[in-house]
Amino acid sequence: MKLLEPPQHQKTQHVALGTAGWGLSREQQERFGPGDSVLQRYATRFNAAEINSSFYRPHRPATYARWAASVQQGFRFSVKVPKAVTHTARLRECAAPLAEFVEQVSHLGEKLGPLLVQLPPSLSFERDVVEDFFSLLHGMTLARTVCEPRHASWFTPEVDALLRDLNVSRVAADPAKVPPPRTLAAALAWCITAGTAHRRCIPAATWIHNWQGWQRRCRRILATYGSSSTTRRWGQR
Repeated sequence: MKLLEPPQHQKTQHVALGTAGWGLSREQQERFGPGDSVLQRYATRFNAAEINSSFYRPHRPATYARWAASVQQGFRFSVKVPKAVTHTARLRECAAPLAEFVEQVSHLGEKLGPLLVQLPPSLSFERDVVEDFFSLLHGMTLARTVCEPRHASWFTPEVDALLRDLNVSRVAADPAKVPPPRTLAAALAWCITAGTAHRRCIPAATWIHNWQGWQRRCRRILATYGSSSTTRRWGQR
């Protein structure tokens, strides 16, 4: 397989700002410029976007090429590695689906930004598996790679050093992993900060009348999952 040449922006400092996807609500559309598609209108304000749908299903090369042609020079797409690689195969024996993914995203051309490797919360750190996977990926593409681990075993100085050696950047999630809240006020602040406003998670009355149960639930969420994105999904079930 021919290695993809690194886009020019990866040779110099480049700050990109965007969101996951590029949908525009009716209330926000007037804040964006004109365009023939939602993506074109989105690109009048932002210079980056995360393609999250690639996690769930493949996209045709022509689709990636069309997206690339829809945005201005300097725009970058971060593309999420498929769950077939990260969640089903769990980074093992995944050369075939990974190669298909790399070939598809190559059609973004110079608009290709970092590849996002988001790992399941249950995937603990195993040095040999990590080294083999990222060596395999870097043998297929020169695109930058960022990793979002969500198991506590990944958050050690040893893993930090290994990822640096492998030239893999770590995703900085907001909020970072935090201890469970110990007061009602702290729980409310923590829940809102994590993006799970109480109307989407647990009714306020439940917090007040079953505070001990809520404390146990917070501890269980953090002990089991640890990341803000997983906590949001868990809270909405």
